[in-house]
Amino acid sequence: MIPPTVSQTHSSLKEEFRGLTGQAWILFLLNLFYFSLYVVRSTTVIYYFKYNLGKTEWLSLVGILGILSGLPMLLLLPALEKKYSKRSLMFFSIILYIAGDLLIYTGRNQAVCLLAGLVITGLGIYGIFGVTFAMQPDVIDYSEYKKNASVAGLIAAFQGFFVKGGMGLTSFIIGAFLKNGGYVANAVQTEKALSYIEICFIWIPVALCILIAALTYFYKLDSLRGEMTRELEARRVD
Repeated sequence: MIPPTVSQTHSSLKEEFRGLTGQAWILFLLNLFYFSLYVVRSTTVIYYFKYNLGKTEWLSLVGILGILSGLPMLLLLPALEKKYSKRSLMFFSIILYIAGDLLIYTGRNQAVCLLAGLVITGLGIYGIFGVTFAMQPDVIDYSEYKKNASVAGLIAAFQGFFVKGGMGLTSFIIGAFLKNGGYVANAVQTEKALSYIEICFIWIPVALCILIAALTYFYKLDSLRGEMTRELEARRVD
């Protein structure tokens, strides 16, 4: 992100809103859907392995893989961003997550497929997070480039709102959905409850990934990054 070239004078909330671009709203919604995906996966992965697969002995391993499996992606992303666009990396991460998700579903009776699926989904979800985070400086610079507005604070505030709102709302919806399916904690689940757990762990994340991909399709700042940098640096010199 280029240091602001506009003066940090007091402005009204209305004026700051005018400084937001369509790309900013894409970023906000990406945060909303990513953290919804994160909540759904982290909440229901234990249920799926415990009740649908009956692998209670795997629960500790599942928890560890959920934390560690995606770290290589976060370590590689800075280097990958030098060679590939954020848009391409986001699509790649989405494909990884969906592929891992479907591998868990189709290979649910094979330990190798389950382990590979957990690792691949971990890489995918960390990739989505990393790319979304990396988009923020470009979005901030674009508001300044396009509308000569410094809205870093407003963008950070909105991101926080969408993150917390997405996590809270998703937790409530998933809880209500599972309850409607007849889920009862620490009990033998009915076929209906098992199907609802499967929907939460397998199919809702796929739907969220598709929504993230649709939003990413309209993200256009990769091609403008060089032009924005030159223009903002020229303004700063002037």
